[in-house]
Amino acid sequence: RKSDVEVGSAGRLLIGGALWGDLRNDGVVSVSTLSSQRVLGDFLQTPAGRLDVVLGNGALEAHGAARLDGGLHVSGVRSGYTAQNSVPVFRALNGFEGEFATLTHDAGRLFFEGSIRYESKRTVYLDITRLDVLAVASGLGVIEPASLSSARRLEAAFSGLDALPAENSDSAAAFRLRAGELQGIDDPASAKAAFASMSGAQH
Repeated sequence: RKSDVEVGSAGRLLIGGALWGDLRNDGVVSVSTLSSQRVLGDFLQTPAGRLDVVLGNGALEAHGAARLDGGLHVSGVRSGYTAQNSVPVFRALNGFEGEFATLTHDAGRLFFEGSIRYESKRTVYLDITRLDVLAVASGLGVIEPASLSSARRLEAAFSGLDALPAENSDSAAAFRLRAGELQGIDDPASAKAAFASMSGAQH
């Protein structure tokens, strides 16, 4: 049974399944789970609207007409998320018009650098330049204070490396390689062991 939904300027809608109708977003629509996230009618996001995504939770899919505007916001990282360079966040089976006007992230939960990419007016991707170790550690459930302290120190080291030329030194290149390996860990036990080792914790 079709049921259209309008999200007002002060409203928030969490989508964790199929919406059997049209969706107009003047507020905040959040892609909340890994389950099928579909708008089976039209999707319209106005300049006042914002689409919230959690990296690793999949893309919102529109089956009808779609028009984009307003903001795209990265609110967090799913537990167990494996870092990727490109992540789909929105799909329109019949294509879409418009583009998101802004890209933001929750600075209190993660450090994110990236850009929006539109492919064939059917899929919207986030191309990720940088996702900090603290966010990845938190997403993997690495919550011990000593381990998170290690993640914070490593992220500070990343920030220092970012200011250096890529050819600065062989040691900097080696550190970047090791940092990339840490960011690619997708197993909680391995991640906890890695950060605990960096913290000097004994087991």
